[in-house]
Amino acid sequence: LDRGYRALLEPVAAPLDIRLGIPVTSVRVTAGGVAVGTDPETYDADRVVLTVPLGWVLVIGGLGFGLMLAIAM
Repeated sequence: LDRGYRALLEPVAAPLDIRLGIPVTSVRVTAGGVAVGTDPETYDADRVVLTVPLGWVLVIGGLGFGLMLAIAM
């Protein structure tokens, strides 16, 4: 592939509302899906893919999820 994985992923991602580089302050399960809190906005979505840098996870000793979020996963 000339452009590596980007050539495969761009067509798949095109119809999606993808937000990059936005620090997330909370993720809550709602009746309609999830609410992702940032400063200063909250985004409502059917589903969410949350990624974090591995180095950050190792420094803080892991990630915790609230009970309702864990059940929804």
